[in-house]
Amino acid sequence: MKKSISFVLTIVLLTFFLVQTGLAADAEYKIRCSLGPPENHFISEQFRDWANLIKEKTDGRVEVELYYSQQLYKDAEVIEAIQTGAIESGCVYTFRLATMIPEFEIFNMPMLFDTTAEEEKVLNGRIGKMLANKSETKGLKYLGWFYWPQEDLGFVSTKEIKVPGDLKGLKIRGLSVVGANWFESLGASPAYISGAELYMAFQRGTLDAAIGQVAGMITRKQYEVAPYMICLGTSAMGSLPMINKRYFSKLPEDIQQAIIEASAEVSAKSAEFAVNEHKKYLEQAEELKINVYHPTEEDLILWRSGVRDIWRKSFIKKPTALILADEVLDLLGKAEYFK
Repeated sequence: MKKSISFVLTIVLLTFFLVQTGLAADAEYKIRCSLGPPENHFISEQFRDWANLIKEKTDGRVEVELYYSQQLYKDAEVIEAIQTGAIESGCVYTFRLATMIPEFEIFNMPMLFDTTAEEEKVLNGRIGKMLANKSETKGLKYLGWFYWPQEDLGFVSTKEIKVPGDLKGLKIRGLSVVGANWFESLGASPAYISGAELYMAFQRGTLDAAIGQVAGMITRKQYEVAPYMICLGTSAMGSLPMINKRYFSKLPEDIQQAIIEASAEVSAKSAEFAVNEHKKYLEQAEELKINVYHPTEEDLILWRSGVRDIWRKSFIKKPTALILADEVLDLLGKAEYFK
């Protein structure tokens, strides 16, 4: 009898221990999420917060498995992988969405956004809701927006760039058609090189500049071969947590609600988080003696000159993008900047 009681107590204690350590059972739902950035990137940090909050809000019923550094899918493949259900969710970039949803082209338009606060203002209103709805027509459930600090973007280069004339004769890597058209209008040559090849391209002299970030210069050690940076609104970018819409619709309603709430909480803090990360990277840049240039108001007038014509030329077949750009300018009180 004593042995039986002892055995039962042992089983009870073991079960309690397993439950407390999370080993008793697997999560009821597992969501695989493909990420492009490495594990130590500030975007990855936001995705970790997102995954942990979903687990917390669902009492462990949902486990979001994060796969960093394109382990599962390359960035260019993530959207299709989510749409087909090959993977449940992923980090989707705005410039990738622009290939199928014209309105997302506003984030590719040079000089449209100057600050993260401007992006946040636009996305927190009608335009943000419209972009979310457009995404869902493509089988993608829009869950939130994780910001790249607009203040951190610009040109990484092997030579100092301050004004548009400094681009003349340079080979520049961009991310979009409108970017390529802009470079050409300023006397530069667009270059098509993958992000993984940037360091070697700078080192060998096959590339003079690229749209990039202070963060990327430091984390990928690009400053060793391209020590100059001008912080400029060359484009804007967001990393969006998205999930297969069909998969999401089949989840229990309380699970859906928990995921939506977790996504909203992380998104609400993302802009401030991004700006603070930029400040940290600027401090590191100073320690590493990276040459970071912030344009004067006079410089910005030169950079904005003629850029609206480039938008029109680039998006003549995407009129909804141009209409939306005008709405953004009116909302931000910047229409006079491009007259």
